[in-house]
Amino acid sequence: MDWDFYPAKSGVNESEAYRREARNRNLVWDNILTYKKEFFKDHRLDVIGLFSIQKDTHQGSAMRGDGLPYDSDWHAIQTADEIRDVSSYYWESALNSYMLRANYSMWDKYILTFTGRYDGTSRLKEGNQWGFMPSLAFGWQIKNERFLKDFDAINSLKLRISYGRSGNNNIGHDITWTKLDLSRYTFGDSGTNGFGLGGAKGNDDLKWEMTSEHNIGLDFGFFNNRISGSIDVYSRTTNDLIFNKAVGSVNGFNSIYENIGTTTNKGIEIGLNTVNISNQDFYWKSKFSFSLNRNKIKDLYGDKKDDLGNRWFIGQPINVIYDLKQIGIWQESEAEEAALYGQSVGHIKVEDVNGDYNLDQQDYQIVGSPNPDWMAGMVNTFSYKNIDLSFDMYARIGGLYNDSFAYTFTAWDNEHWNKADVNYWTPDNQSNDYQEVGAQSYNTQVLGQVSGTFVKIQNITLGYSLNDKMNKFLGLNNSRIYGSVQNPFTFSDYIGSDPEIIGEDLNTQLSLFPMTFTLGVNLNF
Repeated sequence: MDWDFYPAKSGVNESEAYRREARNRNLVWDNILTYKKEFFKDHRLDVIGLFSIQKDTHQGSAMRGDGLPYDSDWHAIQTADEIRDVSSYYWESALNSYMLRANYSMWDKYILTFTGRYDGTSRLKEGNQWGFMPSLAFGWQIKNERFLKDFDAINSLKLRISYGRSGNNNIGHDITWTKLDLSRYTFGDSGTNGFGLGGAKGNDDLKWEMTSEHNIGLDFGFFNNRISGSIDVYSRTTNDLIFNKAVGSVNGFNSIYENIGTTTNKGIEIGLNTVNISNQDFYWKSKFSFSLNRNKIKDLYGDKKDDLGNRWFIGQPINVIYDLKQIGIWQESEAEEAALYGQSVGHIKVEDVNGDYNLDQQDYQIVGSPNPDWMAGMVNTFSYKNIDLSFDMYARIGGLYNDSFAYTFTAWDNEHWNKADVNYWTPDNQSNDYQEVGAQSYNTQVLGQVSGTFVKIQNITLGYSLNDKMNKFLGLNNSRIYGSVQNPFTFSDYIGSDPEIIGEDLNTQLSLFPMTFTLGVNLNF
């Protein structure tokens, strides 16, 4: 149970009180049955059965009172001159699950796993509530084969191949409903409640969004596991995606959820652990990760055609930036050409795709996608006698974002606002990056298109551990003094505070990643 209230305006203005109540209940009942059997020689069978029930219930209410006669918090809210903002809600959802999993292994070399899952959700209408999700996986312990068993340089080598299908139940509890919105208006001498269609239309035909994945992976360890890690290559295909499709408001609503088309995701993930140096006094190990993913729309409505209204394009990622493309700033040598577009020197220059000297939506193109080309991270740990040092790096390379911070402080209201310190065009500095300060330039939205590339040193920690003799003298088992700094270095062309906020809405969200210093002592008695 959650309560939230406050009195306000307790000075000259009339006082007010606000009360909000919310109650959330989650019930889960799991039943698990296991069976294990070993037979013949080196053959094992493990079977797990699951039956699960989950139900969520959410309810709450709120009200506000203006003009309280005395200080009573919200306990006498009924004595207020006016009670307003009265609201309440109630909704519930349920999920039933049946699952059977069987693992079969032979000679510690071959492992076969089959899983079947059958889920039913109340968030979809009857007839579409149930989805079947099977998976099959095969593992081969190559190291245990006779031809590698005595090969000491290889400590472990395992091949994994799998296929599986999963369903997406992460949808609103009410997206199949067409709801009425409440509107209050005056009729005669009294107020009246009116009801009309809301902005979104429900869809009784919605069904499970299903993703099928093929995966092949290799786990390895070499040279007494001084080099170990894994490589995974995957291909995912998602059918019947649940999208909120925009439609013309002439229909009486603005959007409708539909199962739309097919998308694919293909990528690779690499994890690598290395012990680079290991001797009596000095130790250095590294941990490296790398990931790359490419997603694209394979089909939408069965006709292999784009949906321009929703900015969905066959063969492109789901989310793209479809806009004019900046190609520089109009320079003094281009004054005559700029005039053909009704522009002048120092203004933003965008690409005229069809060459008709009229910049409009016919010149829009896909200029990028907010999906990085690849991401990587590395953690290095060093120790020399009693001193230890570690630092970790993170890189996100590629991707184009519409960023409200960059737009606001380089383009919006260019004549009056203070702007970011960037490479603006001036007669003495004829750059190709940003328009002339004070210029009432057209197509300024392109200045909000920023690269997502950055490299960060996220954490550096330096520590010193007292030796056994000193710990014994102090009556300690062990002790360590350390200092650390978070977010000490960032390498990026982003003009904002931190490249990890790229794409956030400046008006509603602005995350902070400050540089933080910490000193600490660990004592174990």
